[in-house]
Amino acid sequence: MKVWASRPFGYGDRYPMLDPGQVIEAEPNQKLDQMLRLGLFKKAETKPVQCGKCGAEFVDDGYLNRHGRNNHDMTYVEAGRRENPEADMSTAEELGRLRALEAADEFAERNIPLNLEKTKASREGGRRASR
Repeated sequence: MKVWASRPFGYGDRYPMLDPGQVIEAEPNQKLDQMLRLGLFKKAETKPVQCGKCGAEFVDDGYLNRHGRNNHDMTYVEAGRRENPEADMSTAEELGRLRALEAADEFAERNIPLNLEKTKASREGGRRASR
């Protein structure tokens, strides 16, 4: 089932960090159902658009553009730079990436709220099951 992330978070080993709007193919299971109910994932009902740099798919051009601004440095790579650009990231670049993640999370909180009233605890009126 194709779903898209409503906010940045990790989903298993295959997706250590999803960007908002990123489309993935997920196996239907109880965990996925719960995440759909809470609003962390939404069903992808349109054809996704693909990032030309890394191949990630997004639900629309707006999310794709934000992904590109936040994740892909559009400057040329200098000769001799390490294979892992993360290893060469300066403190300013790290701070910029952190701020971008925080901004995406704040945007999601304002515009795509989680459905916390659909948790098991809220459906049971906040009572704990006796053990």
